[in-house]
Amino acid sequence: MAVLDVLESEQLQENARVVGAHLKSRLAGLIDRYPLCGAGARMGLYLGLELVRDRETLEPAAEEAYAICERMRELGVIVQPTSDGNERPEDQAAALPHRGVGRLLRRHPRPRARDGLVDQ
Repeated sequence: MAVLDVLESEQLQENARVVGAHLKSRLAGLIDRYPLCGAGARMGLYLGLELVRDRETLEPAAEEAYAICERMRELGVIVQPTSDGNERPEDQAAALPHRGVGRLLRRHPRPRARDGLVDQ
């Protein structure tokens, strides 16, 4: 009950509505400015942005989405890619650590056995 009292006394639902509307308008600006941005959606403070390589075919921009999410994380903003429609969400979520590790390994040389890390 205390949580509900805080929600009401601090008008958190109204704040989410106002801030969410502002964020949605900023999201619309991204869609107008960048061809990679296909569509946006919002529910409260939860926003979604569809990234597509082609707005006609709606080909998902999965790699670009992952790169954007990584850059946002580096900037201190938590975002995550979601399903591109061809993969179950739980499979995609399970693949994220592998994609991150793969990206890291592509940037750095493979560890040698004497470094204490070896393939098994």
